[in-house]
Amino acid sequence: MLGDRRRVLLVSSPYHALRIRHIAAELGLDARSSPSTSREGYGARAWHLASETVRVGAGRILGYGRLVRLGDGVG
Repeated sequence: MLGDRRRVLLVSSPYHALRIRHIAAELGLDARSSPSTSREGYGARAWHLASETVRVGAGRILGYGRLVRLGDGVG
C-alpha cells in the first residue's frame, strides 16, 4: 500500500546505528543506516560503545517502545 515509503535511510553517530535500525524495524520500517563521521578521543569512544551495548541489549530484551514508556515515568 505504501510502496517504498517505508524504506528509510538513518544518519546518526556510529554508536547509535544498530539501535536506530532496531527501533525503525519495530515501527515497521525497512531501515538502512549511514554512520556520520566522529572525531572523538579513545575515552569517549569507549564510553559510547559501552553505553550503546547496554542500551541495545535492553532494547532487544524489553523492547524499545517499552523502554520509552518506562523513561516517561522517570523524573
